[in-house]
Amino acid sequence: MTETMGRPGMAWAAPDQATTTVDRSWWAWAGPHGGLLASLAVTAAEHTVPEQPVRELSAQFLAPLVEGPVELDVRRCVWAAPPACSNRGSA
Repeated sequence: MTETMGRPGMAWAAPDQATTTVDRSWWAWAGPHGGLLASLAVTAAEHTVPEQPVRELSAQFLAPLVEGPVELDVRRCVWAAPPACSNRGSA
């Protein structure tokens, strides 16, 4: 595994499955910093679907991770409800 700017590196078990290790050097009060976990998630998503860059991320952490190996499984899904805006009465 390689490290990027001090961040833990990732090993790829499959194109959509990565593993890494998060140790206590990344800890806040109750667990690893959320920004680290978010960046690992973005890296995994960009590796899995390189033609579609990540444009936005919303992360909710239900419980802190424990120190040790972390598995990241990327699943593709698309939710889209683009709004249509029109003003037919305008001149």
